[in-house]
Amino acid sequence: MNAIVQIKTTPVASSTAMMIAVNIHDAATAEAFVSEVAAQFKTHRTVAPTNTCMLLITIIGPLAAGRFAERWRELAESDGILRTYMSLMRKADVIQGTTAGKKLSKASLLSSAGRKPWWRFW
Repeated sequence: MNAIVQIKTTPVASSTAMMIAVNIHDAATAEAFVSEVAAQFKTHRTVAPTNTCMLLITIIGPLAAGRFAERWRELAESDGILRTYMSLMRKADVIQGTTAGKKLSKASLLSSAGRKPWWRFW
């Protein structure tokens, strides 16, 4: 079963970070589930402090961080709101781990082209 376990924002120095914890155990629906995570991110980012510029998504399950990030970036290319919010991020990573806390993989959610100003997307 795939589930969003927790979404929270926390102050970090002079900015704010958003953390999303997910369990992804159903491989057949894993990539579709990334869309659900993105939708929840957009909702929570809308009401988050304006200085929210960091995102960390943690995965427990077999979906590799690299594949999650590829799918996330695909979604951002076609979703103007997600793309805009991601353009405001200074740091955005996804980490796949175990329930014991061992890191299995890590990837950036930011586009390989780098962060672009939001006005370039309109």
